[in-house]
Amino acid sequence: IQTDQPIQKRIKWIRFNIQNNLPFWNIHVALSYTALKLKPKTYLEVGVRIGGSMVQVLNSCTPDSVTAVDIWSGEYASLPNNIEFTQEQINKFLLANKRKLNIEYIHGNSHDVLKQLIHENRKYELITIDGDHTLEGAEEDLEDAIKLLTDSGVIIFDDITHPSHKYLLDLTIKFAQIHNLKVILNTHQDNGCAIFLRGINIWDFLKEPMEEEKKMLKIAEEVSRGDDLTQISGESEFSKALTNLIIQQKPKKLVETGTYLGKGTT
Repeated sequence: IQTDQPIQKRIKWIRFNIQNNLPFWNIHVALSYTALKLKPKTYLEVGVRIGGSMVQVLNSCTPDSVTAVDIWSGEYASLPNNIEFTQEQINKFLLANKRKLNIEYIHGNSHDVLKQLIHENRKYELITIDGDHTLEGAEEDLEDAIKLLTDSGVIIFDDITHPSHKYLLDLTIKFAQIHNLKVILNTHQDNGCAIFLRGINIWDFLKEPMEEEKKMLKIAEEVSRGDDLTQISGESEFSKALTNLIIQQKPKKLVETGTYLGKGTT
């Protein structure tokens, strides 16, 4: 999509840290990771602007429904800040990736829109709050968001250490305590970011993806150089060591994993 100067600066940060193997995350990384991890079927974003955060989620999962809320007015960072431009951006992304999604764009004040969604008994597995940055406004959005969150879901909250909104960090901690949420904080990179977890084990959330776990495994067949691994030579060091161990210990009970045809260790 077309990006403005603030997002371009973040892209440079991310590329620099990747190239230098340095840890870095912000709201864009948090959204990409969370969407990839949870694969949410429902997504709500408050503070969409040009769609820079939205595409992080849509690139990592395919929700059944997406709700985009913003007041969209005027211009921001030299790019149009209106609903038509954002729709063009998202449609361009979806077309490039050959995707079709149900996206509901709601042009309005989040303090009114979220309460209407609550009234409609809507629920979302993933919610981004990046709208009203006043203390009272941000708190109201978070309190509405928790009512819209599923029993097992995530809220991502941006700009918690922004120089102009440093009070949002205290709000973040208070909000997590009141609602008994686990929270992952970034207080030293970009403008800070918080990930609130409800009904999700924090260590399972942070655990490496399964594909990465598979890469860490060594499969014998992959390094066997063509040897028949269903049998063990009676003259091998392994066979001799195992035979001696059985003779010496005379175990009464055995547990064996990987028996296969029973022509090897068995």
